[in-house]
Amino acid sequence: MYQNLAFSDVHDKKIEIDSGLLLGSVNRNTKISVFKGIPFAAPPVGNLRWAAPEPIEKWQGVRRAKEYGASSIQTLPEKGSFYQKEFLPKPHAYDEDCLYLNVWAPEVRTNERVPVLVWFYPGGFVWGSGSDDSIDGTALARKGAVVVTINYRVGVLGFMAHPELTKESPNNTSGNYGLLDQISALKWVQRNITQFGGDKTNVTISGLSAGAISAHLLSASPRAKGLFHKIIAQSGSVFAMKGHATLENNEAAGIRYANSLGVSSINQLRKFSPEELMAKPYKAWPVVDGWLLPESVSKAYEKGQQMDVPMLIGGTSEEAATIPHDVITLDTLEFWAKSLFGDYAEEYLKLNPAKTDEQARDNFVSAKTESIHWATRKWAKQQKNSGSEPIYLYSFSKAPPGEFSALHGAYHMGDLVYAFNNLDAVDRPWTQEDRELAELMSSAWFNFAKTGNPNGGSLPLWPTYSNKDDVIMVFDSKTEAKVDKRETALHRLYDKEFSKNKGYLKHL
Repeated sequence: MYQNLAFSDVHDKKIEIDSGLLLGSVNRNTKISVFKGIPFAAPPVGNLRWAAPEPIEKWQGVRRAKEYGASSIQTLPEKGSFYQKEFLPKPHAYDEDCLYLNVWAPEVRTNERVPVLVWFYPGGFVWGSGSDDSIDGTALARKGAVVVTINYRVGVLGFMAHPELTKESPNNTSGNYGLLDQISALKWVQRNITQFGGDKTNVTISGLSAGAISAHLLSASPRAKGLFHKIIAQSGSVFAMKGHATLENNEAAGIRYANSLGVSSINQLRKFSPEELMAKPYKAWPVVDGWLLPESVSKAYEKGQQMDVPMLIGGTSEEAATIPHDVITLDTLEFWAKSLFGDYAEEYLKLNPAKTDEQARDNFVSAKTESIHWATRKWAKQQKNSGSEPIYLYSFSKAPPGEFSALHGAYHMGDLVYAFNNLDAVDRPWTQEDRELAELMSSAWFNFAKTGNPNGGSLPLWPTYSNKDDVIMVFDSKTEAKVDKRETALHRLYDKEFSKNKGYLKHL
């Protein structure tokens, strides 16, 4: 008579936070509690479009927190492109009402507090989501961390500046709304994470690409002081952007954008639907606004004004390998070279001559890859010169298995599912070697979040970074510490271009 009786492994769980009561779930086998779609700020719609995030109103009764909230409405990568197929969550909801976060928490004893890892997603500040299976926090939570993934505004809704918006702002600034969302989420963590067993005095911010750039930006912002205590940055730093936008040139870009829609005022722009706004291209870019970022990140580090916290930073060995073959040719190489090297493009072309389209692409892919390696190392050097906390550098060199393995190698973002130990979120013929590497890498990430030191377990000794001895941990079929040999003529060209422009973009 009991043969049809099924017992679920997942049970309801309630937690009270400052805005009300949440109904999430707990897995009785893993003991991991999951709460999804938690609003951390008021919906940024209506008059709150292009405004700093406002506090969420308290709700009555119990709020269901079992499904992801919508991600920021965005311009998605081209349909059928590598990253669209590989990483974008599907099916998925996108909406202007997007300021939600998700929490995975282990079972803890009364009064026990565990480290907190907050994740900022990649996507070039124009796309991305905190609601993706590749960043499901279960595996890291099972190791003993509370994992928080957040959404933030991207594209024109996240980063447009305009003189009218600057005048509206009590801080006389505009743009950087996506960064303000991140800070708002970190403040939510400070207010509420103890309810989930997290230690608000031991928060690591982490991210990949634009998410890593975000961490770099927040490390130099007085508005984020005291909100986090460690940084994990994968494949990104501010220097990868080739400089900051100024408020003046970002406001000018906002005026041009409004004109492209046939209007001139912010009130008129706020009447457009999000879809209508997304139909017009806008180059999203963080801005030195005089408030969130009083000056360039580089200058803040030179003065020792950054948050001096332990850092784990690195990237993949073939960052740019997924650039389509038909994009870079002999005819377009000079244009793309200027995008990387500016006034030093001719010097680059002389150092790296190409006679065929294939050579042109290979040379550019190598140069683009090195631009990210240079950017992460420049960040590490600046921190080493003006800070006192330890720095750990890494390179991920394992090509994920599958049809693109030989073509793409260890491509940009290829390390993501290893760090979160979520290989099965991506459809590939994973091997036991891959699973062991994911376990090793995610353990190092957890160790660092817990103590500020990734060493422990079966990981080979990972030395701290120094300017004299550039030793990095190489995650590969054989994981080991090696001397970094990335300092090249290309890096010196990047240094020259960056120094000439003093860390600022010439235009936007």
